[in-house]
Amino acid sequence: MIEIIKIEKQDAAYIISDKRNNKWRESKSKLKPVTRKEFEKLLNQKISEPFAGLKNKSIAIFKVPKNWHKGKFKTSTGYFMLFMLGPVELYKK
Repeated sequence: MIEIIKIEKQDAAYIISDKRNNKWRESKSKLKPVTRKEFEKLLNQKISEPFAGLKNKSIAIFKVPKNWHKGKFKTSTGYFMLFMLGPVELYKK
């Protein structure tokens, strides 16, 4: 498993950092909570399952029930990231 991102709560905001050349780089763009309406718009369908999500202008990170799926994408861990290349399953450390 490779560490690629980490999310930390700082004061009232969530900060995302990515790892490059073995060093963490903090994003300048804070993460904000995702509403159900925004989640459904991103997935282009109504969602009845519970979820939690954070996003900025580039990516969105979600926690959904384990083994959740949409179309061909499935997350056994319940964590995934959406960005311009599509969804990627994440693992919590």
